[in-house]
Formats: sequence, C-alpha cells, structure tokens
Amino acid sequence: MTKRILCIDDVPLEKIGTLTLEKTLKSMFNGKYDVLFEKNPQKAYEIVKTDASIRLIFLDIDFNGDPLGPQIAEILKSINPELKVIVLTSINRHGEKIRFGKKSNVKKYVIKRELQDEKIKMRVVNLSTALIEDPDNTHWSIYVDDENETITLENA
Repeated sequence: MTKRILCIDDVPLEKIGTLTLEKTLKSMFNGKYDVLFEKNPQKAYEIVKTDASIRLIFLDIDFNGDPLGPQIAEILKSINPELKVIVLTSINRHGEKIRFGKKSNVKKYVIKRELQDEKIKMRVVNLSTALIEDPDNTHWSIYVDDENETITLENA
C-alpha cells in the first residue's frame, strides 16, 4: 500500500517563493509518498476515516471560518490517535504555538515561507519520513528544542 500525506489547507495554491504550497510539497515527496490536498476540514475527516494509507497530516492553522487548526488536530487525534501532524503556518511560530496549545500528535511547526530553503525542506522531509516509517519511534528519537528552534532525530 502506498503511504500518503494529507495536507489540510484552505489555500493550497498559496505562493511559496516561485511555487505554490501544493507544488512545493509534491516536489518534496516526489516518488516517495503521495501528497493529497483538502481545503475542507469536514472532507478531510472523511478521508482520514476511510483511507488507511494516510500516515501524516500537514495542517494549516487558520481557515476561513470554523474550526481552526487546534480543533482540527483534536478531531484528527480522535479519529486516529496514531496519526501525526506537522503544522504549517504563515506567521511567527512562537505566537502560533501559544495559540495552538500543546497537542500530543503535533510534532513540529513550520513557517510556510521557510519551505523555500532547501535545508528546511530536507529537514521536513527527514522528519516526515521518520514519522511515517517509524510511527512508534522504535528506531529513532526526536528532540525538539523550542528555544533554538531546532529538531534533532537520532537513531535509537
């Protein structure tokens, strides 16, 4: 079964440098994982309920209307407690973390415009691969240093 990533974002055609968010994420995972996009959180819940190949969620925080990212993350966790989430945001991650709150299924916050940087892209791909291929963390450990805004993966 092909493993998939679902991006829940109300503006997948948002520009990130010269590419859209959709094209950026698809190019990052080209050939490794299918990347699906859904603008509507209700439809995304249905996808997660019915598609067992979804292994990781990229989740925008702000949607035009309700629910917002924190509520979406909670609902996703109730549907599939094992599903991991990486939050995508267009604004300062520190303010977003405070507003978003701590969620056990949320593993990283990424500012969308940073995906223009090849080094950041590689880190996001590496983290995503670790979350998808070893969801129980049996072969790696993750260390998040919020103060220095770094994330480290180590083989266990």
